[in-house]
Amino acid sequence: MDKQRLETFGDAIIAIVLTILVLKLAQPNSLTIDGFWQIKEGFIAYFISFLIIFNVWYNNHNFFHVLDEVDDLTVWMQGFTLFMMSLLPYFTSLVSKNIWSLPAETMYALTLIGIHIFYVLTVKSGINHNRDNKQLIEGDYLNKHVNTPMIIILIGFIIGYLIYPPAIIISCLVTVVFWIITFRHFKDVII
Repeated sequence: MDKQRLETFGDAIIAIVLTILVLKLAQPNSLTIDGFWQIKEGFIAYFISFLIIFNVWYNNHNFFHVLDEVDDLTVWMQGFTLFMMSLLPYFTSLVSKNIWSLPAETMYALTLIGIHIFYVLTVKSGINHNRDNKQLIEGDYLNKHVNTPMIIILIGFIIGYLIYPPAIIISCLVTVVFWIITFRHFKDVII
């Protein structure tokens, strides 16, 4: 399959997911600062979800830029990544309305974990199919930090289940910030 066709498909899905995500934002009861303050959890959850989606899009762009070609496994792993991303608007809306709910927080974090796992599998399969690609090797896509997001979210689960349920969504935010800081150097290597 042509890698640009897969990337274009992914871009289209991401655009749709972002559109649905913003449409799921609750409307304030009154158009006042207090009205918007009452739905602040929705904006926080939206912000975190937007960062997740944008970060995956950005890293996909950089990764697909250096791939020579994609195989069926890479296509399927990318498909599962997009599937997990398509669940974000639903769970973002759920967690924004139920910020103290452990099930809502858990499902939101599990969606993020799913996105992370399938993205890593997409990268692994792309690298395995393009073993002679020097830029992929120099890009160090699967560096020592690849499992850190999982550890951060697991810490969030422990704190969330024992002390403070919103710790789970906070750990998701920390994970996204970690992704952005850790993986932004790929741009310098690749492009």
